[in-house]
Amino acid sequence: MTEQNGVGRTATEELRRMLDERGVEWTNPNSCLRDDMTSWVANGFDYDAFEVPDGTLVLSAAHQDDLTPEQAIAATLGRGTCRYELKDGRYECSNCGRSTWAFEGKGDPLAPPNFCPNCGARVVGE
Repeated sequence: MTEQNGVGRTATEELRRMLDERGVEWTNPNSCLRDDMTSWVANGFDYDAFEVPDGTLVLSAAHQDDLTPEQAIAATLGRGTCRYELKDGRYECSNCGRSTWAFEGKGDPLAPPNFCPNCGARVVGE
């Protein structure tokens, strides 16, 4: 495995860190054969990624069900970005319109999440 990203992480380690950041559960199904394989399920797809000698990832995806147009776009082009606006003690997503609690007890609001837990878009600001 080759170090990537200028921080001493392999592509596999960086992928797993990013999946963890998004709250996506992943497994290493072939740990006895290769430590660099990562598998996860998202948006109707089973994904497998493994690292090749040049330090990049090979990704395969197999759909589980018939896809909606929205799922096809999200799977191939990503879910895009959104902004969160604080309204009545909740953050509201500009992309899907759903909201997330902004307070935990009393005091200042929590920081908005990095990704909307409802639509999966990356939050780029309030």
